[in-house]
Amino acid sequence: MTDTDVFWHWFAEQEAYIHQELEQHPDAIAEAIATKLKTIHPDLVFDIPFELENGKRQLILSADGDASLFDLVFSLVDAAPDLPNWNIVALRPRTNQADQAIDLAGLYLEYEDIFFRITNDDLPLELEIYIRGYDNEDNRYVHGFFLLLDTLLGEYDAVTYTETVAIHPYDDEIEDLSRFITLRDIFDERKQKKN
Repeated sequence: MTDTDVFWHWFAEQEAYIHQELEQHPDAIAEAIATKLKTIHPDLVFDIPFELENGKRQLILSADGDASLFDLVFSLVDAAPDLPNWNIVALRPRTNQADQAIDLAGLYLEYEDIFFRITNDDLPLELEIYIRGYDNEDNRYVHGFFLLLDTLLGEYDAVTYTETVAIHPYDDEIEDLSRFITLRDIFDERKQKKN
């Protein structure tokens, strides 16, 4: 059996427990899944939102922004068994929400904390990013930004069609900055023109 087969065999055995007990034991379940997933590749990550969709949970498998792992994630999802209580998703999907917030070990970031400027006229978009309270010695800001970018555009599009040129502290006096949420429409328009 391959590592992928072992993972899915284990997950199929545990899926009912995970589905029912996620909210009561999130840390233990997350640790168990992460341990099994890391046997396939140490840089793979996952997410299981607490919200159900038609009684189903989502298992989102992610390359954590590493394009070189996209094919591995797609093949992992393709190998998934049929699990009636689950939707298995490759890469972090676009959320289509007006705002999104994350808490990374005490650092709270949301769309409203991020501003941008595009420095080119084509794809991939070259972005200068400005974040309220940004501290270049605290990696949580960069990680948080990329997680929010994934939720805004979807992981595949965020990695494939954007390049972050620089990240700076936000200052009210900097001109020509746009709110982060508006990046979605600009991106969609440019992608549509390119196709």
